[in-house]
Amino acid sequence: MEFNTHIWEWSSELPKWQNDLIRRLYQKSMLENIDINEVIDNILHENGFSERNLNITPLEKHHIPNKNPIDTIKITSLKNFNNIAAIEPEYGLEFLPDGLTVVYGENSAGKSSYAKVLKQSCRAVDEKTKIHPNVYKSSGSISTADIYVQQSGTESIINRVVNTAPEQLLTSISIFDTDCARVYAESENEVVFIPTEFKIFDDLARHQSEIKQMLLQLKDELLKTLPSFHDLTSPSKVKTFIESISYKTKEKDIQQNCTFTEKDQERLNQITKDLKVLVDSNPVKLIQEIQRNINDITNLKNNLQQICNELSVEKVKEYVLLHQRYLDSKATLEVLTRKAFVEQPLDGVGSDPWKKLWHTAKQYHEIAYPSQSFPYVENEAKCLLCQQDLKEESQIRLTRFEEFMTDNISQETAKLHSQRQVLLTKIKTLPFTKVTDTSVRTFFYNDSPELEMQAELFIQSALKISTLLQNTETDIHLSLDNIPEIDLPPLKEMEYWLEIKSSELQHLKTLAQQDNSADLLAEQNELVSKEKISKRIDNVYRLAKIRQEVDRVDKAIKSLDTTKLTRKYNELSSSLLTDNFKDEIEKELKQLRSKVDPIVKTLI
Repeated sequence: MEFNTHIWEWSSELPKWQNDLIRRLYQKSMLENIDINEVIDNILHENGFSERNLNITPLEKHHIPNKNPIDTIKITSLKNFNNIAAIEPEYGLEFLPDGLTVVYGENSAGKSSYAKVLKQSCRAVDEKTKIHPNVYKSSGSISTADIYVQQSGTESIINRVVNTAPEQLLTSISIFDTDCARVYAESENEVVFIPTEFKIFDDLARHQSEIKQMLLQLKDELLKTLPSFHDLTSPSKVKTFIESISYKTKEKDIQQNCTFTEKDQERLNQITKDLKVLVDSNPVKLIQEIQRNINDITNLKNNLQQICNELSVEKVKEYVLLHQRYLDSKATLEVLTRKAFVEQPLDGVGSDPWKKLWHTAKQYHEIAYPSQSFPYVENEAKCLLCQQDLKEESQIRLTRFEEFMTDNISQETAKLHSQRQVLLTKIKTLPFTKVTDTSVRTFFYNDSPELEMQAELFIQSALKISTLLQNTETDIHLSLDNIPEIDLPPLKEMEYWLEIKSSELQHLKTLAQQDNSADLLAEQNELVSKEKISKRIDNVYRLAKIRQEVDRVDKAIKSLDTTKLTRKYNELSSSLLTDNFKDEIEKELKQLRSKVDPIVKTLI
């Protein structure tokens, strides 16, 4: 198997970036910066840097030089030089397909220019050859030349662009001139012989080592950009997590350890409050104060509830309608009274004092005439008050009085008056003084000003309604249109406030019993650290990203290890560099009168 076949089979199993690098080295053994940068991008892309551009052209078998091709290729002429030194396009060189062609001429005739075109196109140890355009012309056109070749009896033309990679078709042709001799003469004193085919391993190892150093420098630059977190001075879980961030750290891990939630803020506020109680305050005294406030606010709520119930829209409407019925009934009664008691001997008949007197007389009747109906005016009946005989006129008057007193209008008026008085009594006894004068209102205002303001609005509106209703005791007229709307008290809100305070009270009792200041301080430190890092979570993500990039660079650096190259080199040298080959080399060196043993170079 030929050497190029060995290399072809071996390279097909290599990573794509390395396969592409071999291809580049066969085309130019000394890579330019642009090539090096593209190779680095390829390595980094294959190791996870998706933002790096991939610029890979796979190695083809024809890229690999074959010094022993089946069909020998021969250069027959160089023609059509365009913008190369001062050579005119119509001139060229012809070569014999077989034998020796000698080219001679005066200085500056162009011999070196023809040789440089050949050196760049074929294989030469001097890789620094540079072809310059015609300085006397400013055409700006590309420098080109046509190389006529013969292979298997067929002629073809290679349209060559100078200062580019060697032509793969001409890699079996070796060029030697004084510059090449200078390379050998000025190299190390040690005579080193590497068969041309094996040079690819040396070039590959040298470039991989150079790229490795560049990646090590890239790694150092990445490490310099790592964000620091010196503000996390106290030991905490957050600090431990930050210090443990690596290329394996997931986004969910950062979210879980570095996100400061509303729940965390509430807990931090509670801990700060608890520590203030335990360290700066008297928990027992504070518990007593909260309990007292809870009791006072409960009483306030109950009193407001009572006022609200008695002055509800339904109750006020009931009272106003009752009051109106009473006034109507009273007016009717007054008309009847005037008819019943006009032209009586004495004034005030039908008034309340008179009614009391009448009822007293009626009670005495039960004693004087227990078997007779009231009023008793028959036969020899006596006046229950003066105990004189009743005249006919008096009998008629007493009968008329009783008819009036037993009339339905009179009874209804009395009933409505009684019902109204019951409602007025309830209104008069509402706890307005308690809700206006209680000292807990000041505490309530400081703790929950919005609720206190709602309570005050309710109290003021309730007082106005209460005053209007009580004024009706003088029998003034009252309409529902005269009753203002009442503001509702914040009863549900106060109940919720009481629940919160009760929960706070229970928490304080538990806190006072446990007295776990040390645990609270530790938890406070954890939450404070979490709060700090949450404000710098972008830096945490950047830290994780840099760690991932460093890991990818490390993998790229590891992939540049030359151990496998050395192994393959030794494998091929053992099988291809036979003892007979080495003996022939020694003979050649002896003929050159060299006292240095030949060395077959190996890669390290």
